[in-house]
Amino acid sequence: VNTSPSSGRSSPGQGIWRVRTLYACMAENDGELSFEPNQIITN
Repeated sequence: VNTSPSSGRSSPGQGIWRVRTLYACMAENDGELSFEPNQIITN
């Protein structure tokens, strides 16, 4: 997991976070994410 904000098009004080998933995850409730291993998730 990369916990450092990446540089990009954002206003000062707002970081863009990017993480790579290690495992699959199935959402159990509304508002949760489902994803497969090795996916990139950004905010």
